[in-house]
Amino acid sequence: MNLVNDIDMLNIVGLVFMIAMISCFIFLFLDKIGFRGYIVMYSPIRLFSDLFNCDFCLSFWINLFVSMLVVIATQDYLMFLIPLFSTPISRKFL
Repeated sequence: MNLVNDIDMLNIVGLVFMIAMISCFIFLFLDKIGFRGYIVMYSPIRLFSDLFNCDFCLSFWINLFVSMLVVIATQDYLMFLIPLFSTPISRKFL
């Protein structure tokens, strides 16, 4: 095996875990300040209320938002695949 490919894979795995931890922090922060409960109770759009009530859905959308910031910073569009791997990890953290 090529050492360069191994280092790239370790960087991607590290990035997946880092995005999962950042999204867990955002998720817990939204829950702590009461924004999540406010949206669930007072949102006029039922879709937003249902999405904020579903932990897995909200975790996926937060992971997608954080990975979009990573794509903007790195200009690597394969980083859009990270939420598929970081969402289950962030759910285990929570």
